[in-house]
This record gives sequence, C-alpha cells and structure tokens, in this order.
Amino acid sequence: MPFIGLLACLLLIVQGAAAQEAPAIEWNATFSADLKNKFESVQQIADGGYIAAGSSIGTNFSEPEDLLLVRTDSAGNEAWNRTYDGLTASSVIQTGDGGYAIAANTIAVTPGETTGAMGTAYLIKTDDAGNIVWNAAFEGQKASVVRQTTDGGYALIGWTWNPAGSTEDTDAIITKTDSEGNQTWNRSFAGRAAYAGQQTDDGGYILGGTKSPFAYDAGDAFLIRLEADGTERWSRNLDLPSVYALGETFDGGYIVTGSFWYARVDAEGNELWKSRVQGLDGWAALQAPGGGYLIAGQINDDAVAMKTDDRGTVEWNLTFPHGGAYAADLTDDGGYILAGITFPEMGATDAWMMKLRDTAEPGQATPGFGTLVAMAAVCVLLALWRRR
Repeated sequence: MPFIGLLACLLLIVQGAAAQEAPAIEWNATFSADLKNKFESVQQIADGGYIAAGSSIGTNFSEPEDLLLVRTDSAGNEAWNRTYDGLTASSVIQTGDGGYAIAANTIAVTPGETTGAMGTAYLIKTDDAGNIVWNAAFEGQKASVVRQTTDGGYALIGWTWNPAGSTEDTDAIITKTDSEGNQTWNRSFAGRAAYAGQQTDDGGYILGGTKSPFAYDAGDAFLIRLEADGTERWSRNLDLPSVYALGETFDGGYIVTGSFWYARVDAEGNELWKSRVQGLDGWAALQAPGGGYLIAGQINDDAVAMKTDDRGTVEWNLTFPHGGAYAADLTDDGGYILAGITFPEMGATDAWMMKLRDTAEPGQATPGFGTLVAMAAVCVLLALWRRR
C-alpha cells in the first residue's frame, strides 16, 4: 500500500469516527387551546410521557395570556390539558410526588414618559392531574426557571423589577423555598437578569443571564456560582451578549448558549471554547448522554437542533421550518424531546412538540480511541504486507 493509500485509509477512519447520523423524527405533535399557543418548557416524566407548559391567547390581544399545561403519553398523544387564566408559564418540572411545579408570571406595562414593566412571579404546585394544590406569589419578580431542590423545596430563578427610569432595570434573583412554597432565603445581584439556572450536582446553584438595562453587548453575559446556602462562590462575565440556557457537564463545567453562539466553560466559569452560528437564538443547552452537547433553538424563522462533539464541532444539524425550539430535554431511550412554537398559518401559532429518536442500534457506539488505534494498526500492517 503506497503512502498516499495509507494516508487515505487513516483519513477515512478519522472521518468515520467524527461522522454521526442525525436522529430520526419519531413523532411530531401540535396543540391548540386558542388562536396563539406556544410551549416554553418540556420534561420527560416518570412514566415515559411528557409535561409541557407555555401560554395561550385568543383573538383579543389586549387580554392577558393564559397558562397552558399539557400532559402527553410517550407517543405525544394528549392525555389532558389545563389552562390557568391571566398567567404565562416559563418553566415546568415533575416533582418527587408525581405532581408538577410551574414557574409563572403576570406582567403589566405602564406607558408614559418612562415606560416601565412590573409584575408578579408565581410558584404553582399541582397534583398529577394538573389541579392546583397551592401557589405562592412573589411580587415585583419575574420567574425564568423553577427547579426542585434536593431537600424537597424549590429554587425560583429570574429577576426583580426596578422602578421605571432607574439606571438598572432589573436585579437577578434566586429565591429558595421549602416544599410548600414558603421562602427560606433569596439572593439578588444588581443590574442583571437571570434567564437560566439550576441546582448543581454538589447542591449549590448556577445562574446565567445578561446585564441590565438589556443592551446585549459583548461582555454582558454572566454566570454566577453559589453555594448551597446562596453564598456567592464566583461570578464571571463572558465575552458574549447573553446566556439564555445552560447545562452542567460531566466534569462539573457548563455548556451555555445565547444569541449567535454557544460555549463551554469549566467548573470555575473560565471559557474553554466558543462557537458562533449566524442567526442562532439558543434556547436550550444539554450535555448529551454519550458525550458532546445538544443545542436547540431558532435560526431566523426555523426551529433548529444540533449535536456537537466535546469541542463544539457540529456532528449533525436539523432544522424544522416555520417555528422555534424554546425547550429541550433528554429522553430515557437516548433521544431528545423538543418543544416550542410553529406557525401553521398567518396570524396563528401552535404549541409544538417533537421527539427525536436515537438512530444507533442497541449496543452500537461511536468508535472509541482503542477502536481507532486498532483500525489504524490494520492499515499499517496492510501497508507493510504490500511492501514485501
């Protein structure tokens, strides 16, 4: 085998290792409680089905939105839906008792010489059928994310509204509650707004967002790492405009995304790499089960989901016309669930959910380093044999 043939053989090995087939669409479902509908959050639940939350609004756009909560089976068939008047949902999770916790908001805009916005955040607990068990109101706040904590309580992450005309429009905030929604502590961070956050594997918290008053300039994106009691461990500004979503990685670092980019930081918030994607609004960032990352969101007017390797190189990229993927979650079969919005016709929108199936056969895996070495060795042996 000539040298050029050996080189070609090795290149094919590398290309084969890097290539990864895009997942197939297992099912695609839309939900319409009224004229305009969307999902903001989705999660696979214990029985293999899905819970999704968002909002719905009719033809009278001066009326407030209604919170939309939809429960499906594993195939995306609707089991039930609930609407709650005058609220819009930003996040939903299944709780340890089989019910659900929802982060919701009401927002009022006050026009005038200095237009301002104020509102109230709500933490709503329901049973497994979507019936409200209790709700807790947090005046002057806007909730972006709710997570159940290891002690059975909840972390509500978002921002507080400052008076109209103030130099800092908002303060990022995390509110920790007990299992009944009673506040146990909160921490706020001036001049910021938190779009993303979660409890970390060690029991602390991570928050991400942008500076206020929402200029979205390079350097406005931030991450704040907290101890379990809310004490700040570290704070970092990234050379990026915003953090819309984040996920903890296998090594304790984070995958983060926002407008036009996604990036990887280590456990101390130091940037390892970043990748720019023209037109991208990244609304979800997840550690993929087998390594690499899932980024989901919207490019221009199309929903997008892409899988990268550990260095951020895109392995596959799927777009879905006329919509947006506002949320994503891993599924227990190695696939992904997407949720968001689609535009079936002028003036109307549907809440949208799509299941992507892992196309690998059971037991099939991307070749590891040992396999690649073995394949390369075969090439070398063939080359030596041909030269004899």
